[in-house]
Amino acid sequence: MKSPSYTLRIDGRQVENITQISIRFSMRELADSWSASISDRVDLAPGARAELAIEGRTVIVGELQNDRLVKRSGTRDRSISGFSSARRLVKSSVIQPTRTIKDRSLRQIVEQIVEPFDMVVDVSESATTVADEPIDKVKIGPNQNAVDFLNAICKRYGCILVSGAASVDPDRKAKASVRITRVGVRASPIPLVYPGVLAVDYENDVGNVHSSYLVNRKGKGLRDSDGTLRGLDGTATDARVLYSPLIVQAQAGGTSQESLNIQAEMEMRKRAAEGQRVSIEVERWSPNNSQALWWPNTLYRFVDTEEGFDETLLLSSVELTQGSGGASARLELLPPDAFAILSDRELKVGRRTGRGGYRANKEWLAQHSQLVTAIANASDTVDYDKSKQDLIWKPADDA
Repeated sequence: MKSPSYTLRIDGRQVENITQISIRFSMRELADSWSASISDRVDLAPGARAELAIEGRTVIVGELQNDRLVKRSGTRDRSISGFSSARRLVKSSVIQPTRTIKDRSLRQIVEQIVEPFDMVVDVSESATTVADEPIDKVKIGPNQNAVDFLNAICKRYGCILVSGAASVDPDRKAKASVRITRVGVRASPIPLVYPGVLAVDYENDVGNVHSSYLVNRKGKGLRDSDGTLRGLDGTATDARVLYSPLIVQAQAGGTSQESLNIQAEMEMRKRAAEGQRVSIEVERWSPNNSQALWWPNTLYRFVDTEEGFDETLLLSSVELTQGSGGASARLELLPPDAFAILSDRELKVGRRTGRGGYRANKEWLAQHSQLVTAIANASDTVDYDKSKQDLIWKPADDA
């Protein structure tokens, strides 16, 4: 099997002697990252521009964050690591002339916030309709984190914000990008099968799951004289676990009943899905040994003939590694509704057992059939059967 080729350039100079490298792409952290062990004896300045290319394609544009040298008698170990430029977006507060943004679309708001970070924005076809709708006004909370602010707006429209890898244009240097999209916008025609992969790790854990999620707009968890919560507006329930309510303060600008319910449902689904992970290790960086990498937000069918497991899951993060032991990739897959909004604010006991439990909510599909039809028409990976109220995932042209 062909070993993957890659190049790492820092401040315009290629790092020549890399003994091991690890690269991570994820829907959950936004900022892609890399780390490497090197034997180069060159001066590298943390904060310098870093570009990582795989098979000739630039996939990360950002900065060198850390340079560490450890010496002992007879040994010299040097490691470096860095992030895409989205890392600065993750750790920074929103800085704007006013705390209210008026009469701009979701696309324009994201562009306005990321522009100082020297990043570009693209929108998937599945999100184009809502991304270009004008929004009356959006308030920025006091000292609000930039990514938290953008994620909150995206959630209101059933969208997510993910890394778009690097945007390459012949007329300028490559730039980091963010992408407004929806969950599972593409599906791979290549199934994952065990036996056939190196290893599989199943985990089902409700340790971070609560019985109910209460999004409190103004009461902040205080109780009235009758014992009820004050200002409670959004709720979601996970009936699989015993009484353990969680109060979540509403995100800035979330004042309508619908937006508060969405916040509650997102919190519930994210925690429930993240507790049901399938991690798979494979010995290649590409699903089909080409320039196409394993990429998050892609649906994969995974079949384990020994366990009787056959599900379509969402690839949420990828870690590519190459060292003395060769090349491998670790894939983390979650239930596909991990980041989705289905307007179904309750998970019931016995649901999602790993035997065919990840299904579209037919009541919600019927209620929003016009929107779902528009999304399906713009997507090359999903069809909508209105008569059966069902989503049909179809293979994409590539992996």
